[in-house]
This record gives sequence, C-alpha cells and structure tokens, in this order.
Amino acid sequence: MPSDEVTDETESVPALKDPTGVAALAVTSEPDPEAVLDRAAALIAAVDAAGNGDTVEARAAQLDEAARLVYELLTKVAGSAGRAVGVADNPLQAGLDRYLVSIQWKKAELYKGRDPQRHMQLACHALTTARTRLGATSDKVLELLPGTAAAYGYAGYCRTEANLLSSGVALACAVHGPTHAAVGAALHRLAVAQSALGRHHAAVRLLRRATK
Repeated sequence: MPSDEVTDETESVPALKDPTGVAALAVTSEPDPEAVLDRAAALIAAVDAAGNGDTVEARAAQLDEAARLVYELLTKVAGSAGRAVGVADNPLQAGLDRYLVSIQWKKAELYKGRDPQRHMQLACHALTTARTRLGATSDKVLELLPGTAAAYGYAGYCRTEANLLSSGVALACAVHGPTHAAVGAALHRLAVAQSALGRHHAAVRLLRRATK
C-alpha cells in the first residue's frame, strides 16, 4: 500500500546552465539605475505586446536581455554577483531581486503549453532564484510554488509535483497560519495531486482538513 506521506525528494531532471546568460556577466561601467530599469521595462512591454509573428525564442531573448540588465544593476547594488540578498538590510536590492525573479518566471510562462520540459526547467529556475535570493519562506516562493508544481505535473513528474505542493502547504501554514484561506487552497491542490498518484485515502483526509 503506498504511503500517504509526501517526502521532500524530487525526481532528477536536466539542469539548466545559466539559462538567462547572466551568471558570467562582467560589469564594465557604472549603470544609471533609472535608465537600466526603463530599458528592462521597455523590453518586457515589447514581449507583452508581441503579435503572432514574434516567435517564442525572440520573446525569450528579449526577456533574457531584460534579466541581464537587472542583474547588471544588482551586481552594483549587492557588490557581488553571487551574493544573496539581505532583504531586511537592503530593500532596493530585494526589490531588484524580486524583479529578476519575475522576469525569469515570465520567460517560463512563454513555454507553457508549448514545451513542457522547457517550461518546467525555467519555472524551477525561477523558484530556485527566489529561494536563494529572497529566502525560502518569502511570499514570492509561496506565490511560485503552485505554478512550478503544475509545470512538473505537465512534464510528467507527478511525484515532484506532489512534493512541491506539500512544501506549499507547509509554507502557507508557516506564513499565514493553519486556518488561512491560502492553506485551504494549497490543501485542495495537494489532494488532487495525491489522487492522481493513487493515494485516494490521503486525498480524502486532505480535503477534510481543508474544509475544517
């Protein structure tokens, strides 16, 4: 009989190597923050306004450039390209990191329904960036967990989908408290995933917990 417990293990998937191309960026000049953000915003707006004639790859390249610009600015604010954000100490840096994560997530969404494997990889990358730079218990991580889990499910990694949703339940409880509506929503998503894995008794218990 399968266990009703969901572990925090994940299935092995191909890792991305610097999908935005920014990790090896060398900053050679002092950027004007306002100009950098204006340029990044213009690139993102162009992606949002893209017509059917624009390929996914072309839009992804524009988002890569927007991410590069934001990351370049981050290296000046943080003083080190590899250093995680001190959210409480540097609100500007935290805001830029959130912006970077949002751009990465937007790129992942470009592949939704088109390329499940690529969608999954990029969603995982955005979630990992959020955990690393904003903290594992940040609201941004909580926001991205359901979508990342769904991306794994679409790609056929159903066990990992359930694991991520289980993490989402735990995080929602920690952030909002066990009776918050966000916890109920997370429990419902996890119940569906458990049922898909054949863990029907666990799914029923989760639904009962969600309606208490």
